[in-house]
Amino acid sequence: MRIFFLYNEIVKKESDLIPHIRELYTHLAREHDVILFAPRPGEGAVPGDRRVYIRAGTVPIISSLLFQLLLLAALVSRSRREGKPDAMYSRHNMYNLAPRLASRVLGVPYVLEENGLGADEVGWKGIQALFRPLIRLTSLLDFRGAAHIVAVTPGIRQALIDDYGIPGAKITVIENGANTDLFRPVGAAQARAVLGMDPAARVVCFAGTLYPYQGVDSLIRAAPLVLAKDPSVLFLVVGDGPMLRESRELAGRLGVAGSFRFTGRVPYEQVPLHICAADLCVAPKKPILSGYSPLKLYEYMACGRPVIATRTAGFEVLEAGQAGVLVDPENPGEFGAAMNRLLGDPALGERMGRNGRRCVEEKRNWAGIAAEIGGILASTVRLYHPGGS
Repeated sequence: MRIFFLYNEIVKKESDLIPHIRELYTHLAREHDVILFAPRPGEGAVPGDRRVYIRAGTVPIISSLLFQLLLLAALVSRSRREGKPDAMYSRHNMYNLAPRLASRVLGVPYVLEENGLGADEVGWKGIQALFRPLIRLTSLLDFRGAAHIVAVTPGIRQALIDDYGIPGAKITVIENGANTDLFRPVGAAQARAVLGMDPAARVVCFAGTLYPYQGVDSLIRAAPLVLAKDPSVLFLVVGDGPMLRESRELAGRLGVAGSFRFTGRVPYEQVPLHICAADLCVAPKKPILSGYSPLKLYEYMACGRPVIATRTAGFEVLEAGQAGVLVDPENPGEFGAAMNRLLGDPALGERMGRNGRRCVEEKRNWAGIAAEIGGILASTVRLYHPGGS
């Protein structure tokens, strides 16, 4: 099957592709002819490549709308030159107009992936209320134009039904996963030696982009309770983001900066090593309307590490699979006590880690997820062209 894969975030270099897109694109491409279309500032398409990068600006809203026009032109041009795709797969964004228009021009269906609710995204990105009607209109057109929708959480699916009137039969929930070949258990002492850390240290790890909803501030506020019991514990914060400076400052104000190691951005291929350097991992996310399909949670679990996470929609798998503990991270006492419990019981942590690894291998690996989405694309094509016409 020939698939045009459409992505809307700025890609400056190949490593900028977020893990979800990189993994899904890579695994789909193993079974199908997949061409990725994405914006990259200052560069055009590479002839003959399976990745088409489209020149894009950086002016908010204007650049996004301009990119949609350029994307439409690229989709039509590529189709005329090499033949139309059987289907398109598009990750939804706030101004996702090109897939609907291209579907009509080319006469091919598109499947839409929805990763978050507009109410959540507007809040996190600080978009002015002035543009919310435009965001809602373009989103509604996108949802109605898609032949099928993949929602990454049940909460997103329900919101599409309740808020946009999309039929439930048109929406399939497929959650995120982990690359179980890349994210696999490695001994903590071995990982720490490679990273230049004390092999005998006890380590708590957070990995992810430092946005406000990630809750790194909750980890820092709970740290004194852990350090009061064991001053040698190291908190490893892996990733960059808008809250990095504030997180460092908060650690300083609370007198725990010496126990925190902020790595900044780490290449995707090196993230598993940092996770495996830990005794336990944390995902203290703040609740959001859409719920979570937490990619980092599955990566922690794939590395065989026990996890402490927020008691909110999307993390139930931890308790169901006996792979970790759910807490209210806004309660430093509860969060700190959970960390102390797992740090003080290595056998329990190892047991939870094995359970988590098994869960991801069986249910949440990217190969299986890509196969599910490939099946949806294939059935969409059959429905769009009954009888193979």
